[in-house]
Amino acid sequence: MKEMHDGGDSDAPEELTAAEGIKQDEEIRKVQRENVMRFSFVTHKQFLFTLFNYLFVGEKCALHYFF
Repeated sequence: MKEMHDGGDSDAPEELTAAEGIKQDEEIRKVQRENVMRFSFVTHKQFLFTLFNYLFVGEKCALHYFF
């Protein structure tokens, strides 16, 4: 016979009220938006760094094609 016990060791998901679920969903969406903005910023920063290096740095400077 299995023993039943109270405690936080259960693998069952946490039960939330509707209001708690909505609040948790809003917090998750906020974090997701922040992560997308952070990723977008890093991606653009990397692109600009690569473009700068291509145009101004290296053995063959690409600027001579434009001037």
